[in-house]
Amino acid sequence: MTNPTLNRDQLVMLREDNVCGNEDIKRDFDLEPMRFEDAIKKHLTWLR
Repeated sequence: MTNPTLNRDQLVMLREDNVCGNEDIKRDFDLEPMRFEDAIKKHLTWLR
């Protein structure tokens, strides 16, 4: 494959335990997690 969708390093990272709690997201990035559907609606409204 000349242009693979995922490279070897990305496949290795997919096997790692890379999840965190909502409190970590709020503290580290000052972001409020939201449902995917709500986020899409918010950003589509912003693009108009």
